[in-house]
Amino acid sequence: MSEIIRFREILLELRKAYNLKQEDIEELAHLTTNKYSRIENGSQVPTLEDIVNIGKVYGLGSHEILKPDLTIPSFDKLPTATQKVALQNKSIVVREKKSWNINDNILAVLNGYEQNENFTNSEIIARLPKELAEHMKNRSIEWNRGILKGVVEKTGRKRKGIIMINKRPVVSTKTEVEYRLVRKA
Repeated sequence: MSEIIRFREILLELRKAYNLKQEDIEELAHLTTNKYSRIENGSQVPTLEDIVNIGKVYGLGSHEILKPDLTIPSFDKLPTATQKVALQNKSIVVREKKSWNINDNILAVLNGYEQNENFTNSEIIARLPKELAEHMKNRSIEWNRGILKGVVEKTGRKRKGIIMINKRPVVSTKTEVEYRLVRKA
C-alpha cells in the first residue's frame, strides 16, 4: 500500500473517530475551502505545512500523524478547540449507532489486576460493561494493537477461564490462552 493511500486512511479514521466533518478539519487546520476534502479523497497531495496543521487538530506532530501504526489519541488528549467541535457534532449523531472505546474499557478492567497476574480473554470480557461484554462475546481481544500493545503477554499456557454468571464465578467450558499483565497502562 502506498504511503499516500495509508495517510488518507489515517485521516479518515481520525476524522470519523471523533465524528468530525471535513469542513471542521478545514477550519481547525486553517485550510482553504475543500482543500481537506481533496487531500482526504486523494485528488490533492498535502504539503508539509498541511500535514503539520492537520496533525495539530488531533494534538499530533507531523512525525506522529504519518506513522503507519498510529494509535488514535484519546479524547482528553485532543486540543480544546477540537474537543468542542467533536462534542457539538456528537450531539447531532443518530443515537442508534452504538460505539464503544473497547481498548479504554479493557484497560479499566486491567487496572483491577496486579502486575504479573494471569487471566484469559473471557475473564476480561466478563468484567466489561454488560452491553460491551455482549458485543465482545465470541471475539478475541487484540492484545498486540494500539494502546494494549506491550501491556500483556502470553504465558505459554492454556486453561479454562473463570467467568461470572449471576454474580457467581463459574469455570468456562472452553480452554483459552492465558495472558499475564506485564505493566499497567
